[in-house]
Amino acid sequence: AHTAVIDRTRKTAALDFTLTQGSKATMGRVSFSGQKTVNESYLQKSVPWREGTCYRQQRIEDLRGKLFESGLFSGVDI
Repeated sequence: AHTAVIDRTRKTAALDFTLTQGSKATMGRVSFSGQKTVNESYLQKSVPWREGTCYRQQRIEDLRGKLFESGLFSGVDI
């Protein structure tokens, strides 16, 4: 939740955010589908995390980039 208090006279705004911590999210096991000529064990070596590692969106983007930059695929959907 959040609240905003705007003071038009002073041309200022005060913002308050209330955050509630949820449960810890972790990275899971990665599986591949749709590849016809690339061995899955080769692709698994590209995964930049171990199962159970703390979730970070950047890790997914890193994997997407590695797979696309490998030149093996014309597109990568995660």
